[in-house]
Amino acid sequence: MIQIRQLSDKEIQEEQLKQFPEYNLFSSIGFCNLWECMGGKALFWTAFEGDKVIGVMPSVEFGIKKLKRIQSMPDGCYSNLLCNDDFQRDEIEKQIFNEILKAGYLKIFVNDYFHKYSSVKNYDRIKCNTTLVEIFPDWIPSDKKLVSEINKAERENVEIQEFVYEKHFDNFIYLMKSTEKRHGRKPKYPDIFFNKLASFSEKNNSVQWLVVEYENEIAASHINFIVQDTLLSWQIYFNKKFSFLKPNQFLLFRAARDAAKKGVTKLNLGASPDNADSLKYYKDKWGGVNYEYPCYVKKNWLGRLL
Repeated sequence: MIQIRQLSDKEIQEEQLKQFPEYNLFSSIGFCNLWECMGGKALFWTAFEGDKVIGVMPSVEFGIKKLKRIQSMPDGCYSNLLCNDDFQRDEIEKQIFNEILKAGYLKIFVNDYFHKYSSVKNYDRIKCNTTLVEIFPDWIPSDKKLVSEINKAERENVEIQEFVYEKHFDNFIYLMKSTEKRHGRKPKYPDIFFNKLASFSEKNNSVQWLVVEYENEIAASHINFIVQDTLLSWQIYFNKKFSFLKPNQFLLFRAARDAAKKGVTKLNLGASPDNADSLKYYKDKWGGVNYEYPCYVKKNWLGRLL
């Protein structure tokens, strides 16, 4: 008989997660704990058969009491049900989704990027999309202007470095806040979030954090995640006064090529807001195609009002 339990990061071990072939960056305890500094709580919806763990869905819970909401996973990251037995997958999936529903959340969001969920009931199914580019070790974008910008960066001797906390952190925080201010936004993430991410990235090579420095400043910073066969371009910050160096184009190109040499076959450029035509045009230049996936959503009466 299958039983579902909510386990905290203290009640489950990484080795219990790593036993599953689909284990990846987004499934790890350390990754789920990144949102703790923003009020997030890592929760692992765990299926047991007796004392044996046979399935796990990682998630992050936010809020308190009647205002609690849950995401699997937050901020453009994706859900994954870890399970060894395909014959039990549907039943484990049904029971986990049902237990989440019974927990009384204000809002529930489960992003099924991998198209793994087939037995979800009593949730709204919303169509989401992102932009994917097929990449390979000697891949070059087909857009001639984009290639010329990459070549210009090479002529300017733009040098890419891996992010090093002691060397880059203070300048990165300045760059991040300046970028958000330029867009008329408050920073989405506090400084401590990036502090935790930097520490986590030192122990996990699925986090690719790259910077370009120029005249003792960071011209651009890209934070990418490697998940299965995909490089997800997650957060980009740049200083417009160094746009003549074309650091963003060069960083993304080199990151994709380097990842492809390690077996990655897709570059995920992320979703674009409906009114962001210039952003969509830019992504098209990389050879991106639209990729659709479902997001399972449930809001209670209060969640629909807020």
